[in-house]
Amino acid sequence: MSGIYQLAHPAQLSPTEFALSLNIRACGVTAIDLEIGNDLLIADDLQSGQYRVMPLDRYTFGPNPLTGKEVLFAHYPKNLAFVPLGAKHADGTPHPYAGTGFIIGQILSFPIEALDKSNCFDGIPEEEIFYGLEIGQCTYDGKDFKIRDLQIRKISDFLPGMVIGGGSLGSIVPDGDDMLIAFNCDKDVGKKEVRGCGVLRWKNKNGNWEVQEYLPIIEPDYEHFHTMNGVTANYVEPSLARAWDGSLIFTAREIGPEPFGYETKEGSRLTVWHSTDQGKSWKVIIEKENFHTQTPLSVGVTASGIPYIVANEFCTHNSKGERLTSIILREKLLVWPIKQDFSGLEEPICACDAPVEFGEPPNQSFWRVDHPIGLPVRLKDGKWHSILCFRTLEHLECDSNALPTPFTGSYVREIFSTGNDFPLWIFD
Repeated sequence: MSGIYQLAHPAQLSPTEFALSLNIRACGVTAIDLEIGNDLLIADDLQSGQYRVMPLDRYTFGPNPLTGKEVLFAHYPKNLAFVPLGAKHADGTPHPYAGTGFIIGQILSFPIEALDKSNCFDGIPEEEIFYGLEIGQCTYDGKDFKIRDLQIRKISDFLPGMVIGGGSLGSIVPDGDDMLIAFNCDKDVGKKEVRGCGVLRWKNKNGNWEVQEYLPIIEPDYEHFHTMNGVTANYVEPSLARAWDGSLIFTAREIGPEPFGYETKEGSRLTVWHSTDQGKSWKVIIEKENFHTQTPLSVGVTASGIPYIVANEFCTHNSKGERLTSIILREKLLVWPIKQDFSGLEEPICACDAPVEFGEPPNQSFWRVDHPIGLPVRLKDGKWHSILCFRTLEHLECDSNALPTPFTGSYVREIFSTGNDFPLWIFD
C-alpha cells in the first residue's frame, strides 16, 4: 500500500536540529483517514533541502483483540515529545533528561473488506472497533535516533481511574524537568469515549517518560457529546503553547451537535483559555462565534514568544461558489496573533491560500489545507525560527480514491515576528 506525507509534528532535537514526525496517509484508497505509518525527518536548516529520514512505524495486519477477526491496524500521527540534546535549565545546569523523550499516537482497527468504502466503519458496532495508543521511549545522541519499548497500550493504562485518547495538535511545552502536552482525558467508565480535554504532565521515572497527572481544562459534558469519525467527544485535537510572559495558552477544536452540517455554531466557535499559574487554573480569554470552519485549529507561538491561533478561514462556500458542509471547507489557512494583553486577536495574515497558490485541482474538486502545528526551532545558524507545519491535498484524495496531486504533501513555512527571542529551550 502506497502513501504520502501529510501531518507533521515538529520537535527540537538538539541545539541545531529539529525533527518532524511525518504521518503517512494511504493513497488511492477510498476509506477516509486511513493512516499507514510515520517517519522521522531530521534537519538543521529550512533552505538547503538536506535532511535525514528514518521510519518510525507502519500499518500491520492481525486479529482484532476485541473480535478475533483479521483487521488492518492503522497508525495515526505520532506526537514527538522530546527534551533536546544539550538542553539546560535557566541556572545553566544540564537538563537531567536531555536527549530523551517519547512518541505516542493512536492505533485504530480498520475492516479489511470495507476499505473501498468512504465510511468503512458503517454498520460496525463501536464495541468491535479496537482503539489504543502506541507509545515508545526515544533517545538521540546527535547521530542516531532510537526507539525502544514500542508498545500498544489500552487507553486506560496510563492514569489510575482515567482514560486518555485522541492526540495533540501541537507540540510539548517544557516545565522544569517535566513536559506538558495537551490531550483528551476522562474518567474510566469502561468505554472508549474520551470527552474531557486538558493537559498531561509527563515525568521521567527510572529512564522512562510516564504520565504523572492530568490538569483538566474542559470538563466532560455527558449530556451533550457527539461522534465524528469514530471519536466521541465535545472537543478534540487540543494544543498548548507558552507565551512571552511564561503563561500558558490552550485551545481545542469543538465538535458541536452536527459535525457534518452546513453551518454549526459550536463547531465554528473559537475558545482560548489562559493560565498564569502553570496550569493549575484556567480562564477563557477569547471567545468568538463563526471564527473558522469546523476544521482543525491550534495555538502556537513565534520565536519571540507571540502566541497565535492558526485555523481555516470561516466561510460557507468554496472558491467555486459551491455551498458545502463546513467540515470540508479548508482552502485558506490564516494566522491570528494574540494581542499582547491577551484581550483578543490582531488582524490575520495568510499562511496558505490554496486556490491562488495551486490553481485548479487536477480532479476538479477543491483544495484542503489543514492540521496546522507551529513551533519555534533553533537551527545551525544559532537562531530561532518559527515554523508552521500543515498538510495539503485535493478533496477527492480524502473522500474518494484520487491519487496525490503535484501539490499534495506536508508543508513547512516560516512565520516572522519582531522582538527578542523567547527560547523554548536553553542551550548556552
